[in-house]
Amino acid sequence: MKMKHFCLALGVMIGSAVAAFAAPPDRVVSPVDNSQLVQLKTPVPRFAQAQNDAGPLAPTKRIYGMSLVLKPSAAQQTDLNQLLEAQQDPRSPDYHRWLTPEQYASRFGASKGDIGQITGWLQTQGFSVDYVARGADYITFSGTAQQVANAFHTQLHSYSANGKTQYANSTPISVPAALSGVIWGVRGLNDFRLKPRTKTVEPHLILDREQVVGTADFATIYDINALYSAGITGTGQKVVIVGQSDILTSDIANFRSWNNLGTPNLTQVLVPGSPDPGVVPGDESESDLDVEWSGAVAENATVVFVYSSDVDTSTEYAIDNVLGPVLSSSYGICENAVLAALDSERAPYQKASVEGISVMAAAGDSGAADCDGDFNPEGTPPQAEAGLAVDTPASFPEVTAMGGTQFLPGVGYWSGGAAVRYNPETVWNDTRLEGQFAATGGGASLYFTQPPWQSGFAPADGLRHLPDLALNSSNYFDPMFLYTSDSSLGSPGPTAIGGTSCAAPTMAGIVALLNQYLLSKGTIKQAGLGNINPTLYTLAKNSSTYATAFHDITTGTNAVPCAPLSENCINGSMGWAAGPGYDSATGLGSVDVNNLVQVWSGARPTQSVIVPTIAGGSPVYETGNNAWTFTLTLNEEAGFAATLTGMTINGTDYSSQIASLFGAASIPAFGSITATITLQNLNVSSAPADVVFSFSGTSAGANWNTAMTTAFSGPLAPMTITTMSNAASYSSLFAPGMLVGIYGVGLSTLVEQATVLPLPQFMADGVNATVAYGPGLANGAPASLLYISPNQVNMQIPYEVPVGAAQLQLSDAQLNTYVTLNFTVQATAPGIFSYSASGSGAASPIGGASATAGQSVSIYITGAGNLTPAVGDGEAPAAGTTAAPVEAVSVTVNGVPATTSLISEPSWAAGIVQITFTIPNGVGKGLQPVVVTVGSTKSLPANINIQ
Repeated sequence: MKMKHFCLALGVMIGSAVAAFAAPPDRVVSPVDNSQLVQLKTPVPRFAQAQNDAGPLAPTKRIYGMSLVLKPSAAQQTDLNQLLEAQQDPRSPDYHRWLTPEQYASRFGASKGDIGQITGWLQTQGFSVDYVARGADYITFSGTAQQVANAFHTQLHSYSANGKTQYANSTPISVPAALSGVIWGVRGLNDFRLKPRTKTVEPHLILDREQVVGTADFATIYDINALYSAGITGTGQKVVIVGQSDILTSDIANFRSWNNLGTPNLTQVLVPGSPDPGVVPGDESESDLDVEWSGAVAENATVVFVYSSDVDTSTEYAIDNVLGPVLSSSYGICENAVLAALDSERAPYQKASVEGISVMAAAGDSGAADCDGDFNPEGTPPQAEAGLAVDTPASFPEVTAMGGTQFLPGVGYWSGGAAVRYNPETVWNDTRLEGQFAATGGGASLYFTQPPWQSGFAPADGLRHLPDLALNSSNYFDPMFLYTSDSSLGSPGPTAIGGTSCAAPTMAGIVALLNQYLLSKGTIKQAGLGNINPTLYTLAKNSSTYATAFHDITTGTNAVPCAPLSENCINGSMGWAAGPGYDSATGLGSVDVNNLVQVWSGARPTQSVIVPTIAGGSPVYETGNNAWTFTLTLNEEAGFAATLTGMTINGTDYSSQIASLFGAASIPAFGSITATITLQNLNVSSAPADVVFSFSGTSAGANWNTAMTTAFSGPLAPMTITTMSNAASYSSLFAPGMLVGIYGVGLSTLVEQATVLPLPQFMADGVNATVAYGPGLANGAPASLLYISPNQVNMQIPYEVPVGAAQLQLSDAQLNTYVTLNFTVQATAPGIFSYSASGSGAASPIGGASATAGQSVSIYITGAGNLTPAVGDGEAPAAGTTAAPVEAVSVTVNGVPATTSLISEPSWAAGIVQITFTIPNGVGKGLQPVVVTVGSTKSLPANINIQ
């Protein structure tokens, strides 16, 4: 009892010490002399170059939203770093003890005397002081261009680049030496703002389907519905969205109406002292996306939209006033652009973490070439020259960097335009398809060292890697539903969108649900988890919780084309590949939301956690002669050493064999021991089998048991093909160059999707396909592959296969043999790719939501047969050329002939033909059948909605 009382008293003393931390001393101790100057590290924006200079701003031009960023002392920064670590350590008395802004100011901010000196100096320079941060770490002010020149000894110039005219400081800035030890830099001397990380959806369709992901689909795919059923809907929670544009509340209401959600619970905050930015094209849709989707995932939470003329200003104000425990930013810029100011740019996010705010940020949409994506003019071919780069603020260790995935095609994941279960994912990378940078950001920071929680996950290069997590972001494969009035996207109304801007706000909504769940269980006393990265990676150290709470993304890359001989360019490409566990393309993967919140409170064990794994997974297959051989590994995943003292398998005691099987009984902290075990004459009818282990742990000083259950089965079933069909229409007619889907079992042990052209002829697991043809099927042509999985392979029938009998020969990498399927090839076999949008809760027709008589519509088919000029297998037409079907093509709508204006294979696809036609008069209203005829073969009809 006395010991408990002592611990409680110690906790109270420490809490009081935090609240009553001594006020910081004054650091401005000499007179402010405007003739004694020190140059600061505030960078000159990249585009502020002589060749872009359009002359100085008018002296009377008023600049709003400038901020002096105040620098902590070395002792304060050390203390802050220690507190950030302690707040995430359950063994520390500071664990989850969040600071108020005023507590932050008294411990890490500038002194009241220094604030007075700095604000006084600003006023003597003619500036208006608009806001002094509650955290005493920045001061916002406004003034004229001439006052900026006088105070900071730099001129503000206009610069014209890439069709835009903006302003910036023309040289680095200087401040009086007396203030230089306290002033870190100045924000807002330019209007080169951070860029939104959205990708608009082009009006064309890829592969065998494209869905538009609605809110119900998202909840199904990422396993949120169980939480909703349990009342975890975000009630009482707040999610902060930061932006730099006005939004229309009607757009938010319409989004929720389309998705059968309730009335928006939206609060809008214009940052004091900032002029109203008005509706800004490009930024408006970004804010719509962030507000709509964060509030859709946490459907009953309050969304606080904080806006100003600069998203950085919005962010620092939201953090300074703790407007909510979760904050999402979908803006960024490559680290190189602000390299000299990264420490000061990071400061608000460290402040957010010690206040208990969890921050999500988009990881960027330019693949591994973040700087090239930011600085190359829009519309230029994607060819990186600046080397590997990542996005900021996503690169800050206190931020959860959200990367992007795309859903793999397959059967059984969607039905009637709605998701029915988790759809496996790959890395989002549409760069080659789009002809511009369009892929998830990720890679190594140029500046920040590797946080301790990322050790053992990211490459051992000592650098912070991102992303941390990834969620659906593709604008080609299954984009996200959006309702917006943004003029840059066309007419107001429903549309779809992609980019890692989709991942950040949806994860913010997930964290709001997590906050509510933990509060409901009493795991936390107030909403707020601060930096969630340490816990995410702790969960991932345990292979059991990793498999439960995360979807490991193992296929695809964020590689982009690069200029020969440019930095990091290897064979014309640079980037990061996905693989088992953490990778710099999708981080830890995506999340199973319900499982994540269930295991969260157990993420910090206090004794050894031993997780057994069997190589190859479960079941273990017979290796011959009624023997089962497998490799068993015991992983210690909590950081506490343990000793294996006993082991039984199906009731048979193997304890005496521990030393000979494993080589050692001791398992070091975060270490493992491995044994190869053969079980002879096992009665498989007794499967599943229990494997039970006994341990003594040094941390607990006691014995405990753990167990695993696996199944022992007969020999691995051979590859079997059940059917093959047109990838668009699922018909059983086939033509040269057509994309087909092959379905069966045992087709591969891995999942992979091709992301670049030309398509490969070999994929993971050694899978490859050949089409035999000619007399006696003596000739053979290798097929180009789009996708492989255990139950489905998508490929292109080679163009050189002639009309007549043919045979598919698909390799079985497991058994080093192949299986066959006989089929017949005809000259043409058109199938129309259909388009479904579930954002409205109902299937939509091909070519978009609707069309009217006289309107031009594009659809996409496969099975058009040979092209002229000829196109190689797995390839798109050569640059600058077009390729059309050899056979005549015609289109009817409800039997009425339509006039076509374009019939050719697009530059971004293989095996697909685009047909653009005009809806004829007299076809009637409502859903009407579209039929494409190529040569003498008609397609199955696909509906289009005529208004």
